[in-house]
Amino acid sequence: AREMEERQRAEDSLREVSTLMRTILDSANYAIIACDPDGTFRTFNKAAERMFGYRADELIGKQTPAIFHDPGEIEEYARVLTKEFGTQVEPGPDVFSLKARRHGFDEAEWTCIRKNGSKFPVLLSVSPRRNADDEITGYVGIASDISERRRTEEALRESEERYRDLFENATDIVYIHEDRKS
Repeated sequence: AREMEERQRAEDSLREVSTLMRTILDSANYAIIACDPDGTFRTFNKAAERMFGYRADELIGKQTPAIFHDPGEIEEYARVLTKEFGTQVEPGPDVFSLKARRHGFDEAEWTCIRKNGSKFPVLLSVSPRRNADDEITGYVGIASDISERRRTEEALRESEERYRDLFENATDIVYIHEDRKS
């Protein structure tokens, strides 16, 4: 009887931890995706569903992150990694996992493609997922949509260009006074 009670407590505890993890995943504002070593999706949280326009059940066990990426961008990153590591990197799952596998982490900006075909910029961080024996069992990607940041950067760049153009082409005297208060 005691063994059964201990087993029941362990199962209850495991269910509680699992529920907590799912709640954390689904309440995050970042897309959180876990994949097998070959890149097949294993976890796809609610923020990822909103960001990419796919339901988790459309992808888990069926697709890889390549579905969100422009093939040309994957090929370009493979060339960058080939040069960086001095070994041929083929466009494919290694493009997303090689740096994470070798350095424990990779962060890069990508242009991603939603299910509806629209494109948007993403900052993607990839880390290896390891078991108790420190063997890589897959990868976790955390993505954030950086569209607003890009718009802000572009607006700042345009403003700086207009300001520079004003000064470089001004025919009158321009005086700027900054009122500095202590």
